Amino acid sequence: MKWYKGPLTPELTREWISNYQQASKRYAWGFFILLHPIVFGIIWWSMGELNKDVFLSLGFFSLVTFILAVFTRRKAKRTWSGVVTKKEIIERRVRQNDDSQDRIVTNYEVLVETGRGKKIKLRCIPLFFDYVKEGDVLVKVAGFDWPEKVELDGQQRACIACGYPMDAGDGNCPRCKAPVPDHGTLVGLVE
Repeated sequence: MKWYKGPLTPELTREWISNYQQASKRYAWGFFILLHPIVFGIIWWSMGELNKDVFLSLGFFSLVTFILAVFTRRKAKRTWSGVVTKKEIIERRVRQNDDSQDRIVTNYEVLVETGRGKKIKLRCIPLFFDYVKEGDVLVKVAGFDWPEKVELDGQQRACIACGYPMDAGDGNCPRCKAPVPDHGTLVGLVE
């Protein structure tokens, strides 16, 4: 895939998004295919011989991973816009297997309601949680995991590849190195 140095122009934004979407499909299905010989080898090695059970186990693995891949790709292919309706910090106690104390796990959740009435729950890092506010309108482009605000209200942008908030003047995300797309073009792809 071509390396893009941001911030991107509107033309480069459209090109990068298209290339990213196609590359993510290739990587996902390539991983699915390449995993099979490895799993086949592990099953064969653990069974000790090549028999019907090895092929049944591989078939079951293939079916389950195919179903997971289809549902994951379907979710990633969605483009939507919506309003942040609620932000929640949820703490839950996780029991440890040994005699040590229970652990407290904190989840940061942003609830978004799309224009079609669908409710989307985003589990996010604390920095993204702080970046958005209730009432913000967000847009998510197909093929990417994270939305961006329609109206930028400060000197920050969110990386649509990893969700990391960064300075608006950054050319590339400091966390994942994805280029910063043109904001107007990004929003225009969803509306």
